[in-house]
Amino acid sequence: FTHPVSVRQLNEKYRKNYIVQKPIQQSAVTARFNSSSVNCIRINSLFWKGEVHVLSVIAHIGTAGDIADNRGDDWYLIGLKPDGSFNEHGFTHDWRSASSTSSGLCFKDLSIPFLDKAKEYIKSAHMLYPYFGMIGWDVCFDQFDEPLIIEANLGCPGGVVPQMACGPFFGNLTDEILSDLKGKRPL
Repeated sequence: FTHPVSVRQLNEKYRKNYIVQKPIQQSAVTARFNSSSVNCIRINSLFWKGEVHVLSVIAHIGTAGDIADNRGDDWYLIGLKPDGSFNEHGFTHDWRSASSTSSGLCFKDLSIPFLDKAKEYIKSAHMLYPYFGMIGWDVCFDQFDEPLIIEANLGCPGGVVPQMACGPFFGNLTDEILSDLKGKRPL
């Protein structure tokens, strides 16, 4: 819905399994990517040996005219570097390589200068859930450039897209994790 509705209208339309969230006015920085959608980032975090590590950060840029960053026929996934700058290449919704949006916005020219705030926020949030080894956090930034958690993906944080966009899933922890897990039986 893009207009006010009653709880009764929601129940009639969806019956069950829906959530209602507060409207978001996104950051001017992320609105530049596509102003009609709330453009998010997916931060994959790992709770490992008592510490939370950020494994990867991927930007989601939505389709012009849609309100979500993962709807329509023209959305993009782009890996972010630790400093908040975008990788030169990303992927379209149908897994084609792309270096810009259909409107001509070049990924190499984009960045989220306050990305560190989101990473610290996620590290603190993950510490509240240490029994979940990995979490895929969907985060947006509000009009004050503050991070907001949209959802926490606990059961399936995603592994393929981060590797396509950012490289090996566990990054510099890969050898340590594989060595530690070698010979251990799955649960």
